[in-house]
Amino acid sequence: MALEKDTGKAPLVSVVMPTYRMGAFIADALRSVGEQTHPVWEVLVVDDHGPDDGTHEHVRSFAAQFPDRVELIVHTENKGVSAARNTGAQQARGEYLAFFDPDDLWLPDHLSKLLSKFGTAETVDAVAGPVMIVREGVAPRVSAMQGWPQRYFPPTLALSNFIQPSATLLRADAFRRVGGFDTAPLIQR
Repeated sequence: MALEKDTGKAPLVSVVMPTYRMGAFIADALRSVGEQTHPVWEVLVVDDHGPDDGTHEHVRSFAAQFPDRVELIVHTENKGVSAARNTGAQQARGEYLAFFDPDDLWLPDHLSKLLSKFGTAETVDAVAGPVMIVREGVAPRVSAMQGWPQRYFPPTLALSNFIQPSATLLRADAFRRVGGFDTAPLIQR
């Protein structure tokens, strides 16, 4: 990929998308990346050795619209979602990482809003936003992040993890400092 980070402009966000059997959904997810108001991004799709379900064709079609901004990485064996996210993060060149599942969608200002929360505070390493949960036959609802008191962290995450990977933006150096996602089988499944 030839896209270079331009330090004089908006920061490069690396969107890491792990995929396995997501051909039915991935085109819409990629389209929502392409519609972002934050203009400087790259997408790294990591196929975790999934079957031929149209995923690669959708990624190639999206890459044709955004030359030099999309990379398809293919695992030669199934390693799990955490390993797929780590693979993408290792190849990422952005100052920020956005992990995005291919069966999710972003609103056009998703990246812009999350980036604005970092401001100039170098002590902030991660920002998460609310998600709209949509299930067939159930009225859509927004996740319960608003008004969440920090004093309840981390025990509240054991009860209900309302911080979704697709709604989170991280400083890439912070992600690398902690060593990425744990790939122990009992943790990622």
